[in-house]
Amino acid sequence: MEQNDHHHQHAHDGHHDGGRSILVAVDHSLHSKHAFDWVVSHLCRPHDTLHLLHVLPDSPNDKSFNTAEGSPRAVFESTSALMERFAVEAYETAMVKTEVLILTGGEVGKAIVQEARRISPIAVVIGKNSRGFLKSVLHGSISEYCSHHCPCPLVLVPPKESCDQSNAT
Repeated sequence: MEQNDHHHQHAHDGHHDGGRSILVAVDHSLHSKHAFDWVVSHLCRPHDTLHLLHVLPDSPNDKSFNTAEGSPRAVFESTSALMERFAVEAYETAMVKTEVLILTGGEVGKAIVQEARRISPIAVVIGKNSRGFLKSVLHGSISEYCSHHCPCPLVLVPPKESCDQSNAT
């Protein structure tokens, strides 16, 4: 796994500079955006640091990245722009700082757990997609891997349609 962009700020107990560290795994999916929106509106407090982690796919055909431009540079630039939008939105909405980490290749679940061990956040937040049971059994899932290996609380944010349905009842 190659690191492309890494801003270091060490936090050994999930707290630093009077705030807490929260790790959010993000990509270009709607599930990820919903999880980001949820953490910013429900979990973040002023002075917290939101660590945004994105693992670029080995292949631009990866379904978590939908773009007509498949060159590694275009993918990285698009991901950097996404992270910048998330950082601005996090600051404007919840007055939190952000740290960005973009990794290339490797397994997403392992990267999330590795980063959680490095920064010791109060929680890791992941958007849970709604893929089928059989696909999850055959291929495993990022959330399942993290639930078994994450050193801190793991928050799985269900798809937006699940939240909308539960609020309607």
